[in-house]
Amino acid sequence: MIKTTFTSIVGIGILLFFPTVQAFELSPTDCLARNIYFEARGESTVGKIAVGLTVLNRAKSPRWPMEICGVVWDDWQFSWTKDGKRDIPADMDAFREAWLIADALLQKEIGVIDFTENATHYHSDEIQPSWSEKLEFITQIGAHKFYR
Repeated sequence: MIKTTFTSIVGIGILLFFPTVQAFELSPTDCLARNIYFEARGESTVGKIAVGLTVLNRAKSPRWPMEICGVVWDDWQFSWTKDGKRDIPADMDAFREAWLIADALLQKEIGVIDFTENATHYHSDEIQPSWSEKLEFITQIGAHKFYR
């Protein structure tokens, strides 16, 4: 069972009442949960974790912002942040799961093994972006292909 912190509960409440707050007002858990939700809500738990790990790997790299929210909201990195839609989670059960996964990934005492092998990119298997040819393919999990 994943321990839910008071901060997480408060964060979910803030997102429900103020779902369009700017990235600078969101906590790292908020940003990571939203990215997991909008990028992978139809995936298995393993697929959702893999998407979360990819964001964390980017935050460790000097090529991207060092903060989770900076990675998520970086220009044109994730389609949901630039699609012009209101970023309001419609499926609250899926959003709660994304939140718990994000919270667990950010807990330092929970040692999650990076089974994506330091992936910094992924895409849906329905597309083949040009950048994928320049990176090393690592694995496919559900409908997402992961690269570094």
